[in-house]
Amino acid sequence: MIEIYKSSDMLFTGREWGSQTDIFFASDTEKFLRFGDIISLSSLKLSGRNHHEGMKLYRNTEFINIVLQGTVGYQDSFGTVSLFPGNTVQVVSTGKGLYQMEFNPSDSLLHKIQIGVLPNVINSTPVQTKAVFNLEENINSFVEIVSPDRSSSSLSVRQDIAVLLGKFESDQHVGYSVNNNQIGLFVYVAEGSILVKEETIAAGEAIGITDAADIIFHTQTESILVVIETIITSERDGKSENFYGRN
Repeated sequence: MIEIYKSSDMLFTGREWGSQTDIFFASDTEKFLRFGDIISLSSLKLSGRNHHEGMKLYRNTEFINIVLQGTVGYQDSFGTVSLFPGNTVQVVSTGKGLYQMEFNPSDSLLHKIQIGVLPNVINSTPVQTKAVFNLEENINSFVEIVSPDRSSSSLSVRQDIAVLLGKFESDQHVGYSVNNNQIGLFVYVAEGSILVKEETIAAGEAIGITDAADIIFHTQTESILVVIETIITSERDGKSENFYGRN
């Protein structure tokens, strides 16, 4: 089953100080409440130096931040001040709570994708980690940036979830296989355009895929895809090594 999430389905927020956010799962309708343990997926753009949305309190949410363009400035209530340039992924486990703020430290446009995930444990100690990815060195393939098995080559969150990122040239057939019917795929087109079962999915749009053993994406233009694997049933065995359905 494939559910299409059009850009018009996203909640758009624009601010005078130069921020623009498009958010999935921000509607009161059942279709947009969540997908598995994913509770938000947003595209944030900040234009102009030091533009920000202010310090906000977050609790019991895992945030995965993928910086596609520019540099993200990060500050939190623990005194952490960091810069995350393009090709950086940051994971923030907010746990029992922390205030955090993001800002644009330069005059260049900042563009990042943020994924919000429900944790498998609540009120834990907040923690922040980061890693660098290079899509150009892995063109036409996926790079795993978040893994449920806590592998050394990727980051992890407090949940059985995987996030893969890939840059693909135009006119590519990208196959993806799962062999576990508990796994759902949420695929977000960060840039470009793809064709899935004769449906065009443009930049800023997404598809939710369930009960599919194999899926093929055809890139109509050069594209950047975010693929999230998440458990979509209530039958969990608690073993991360059994999570994967990938072939």
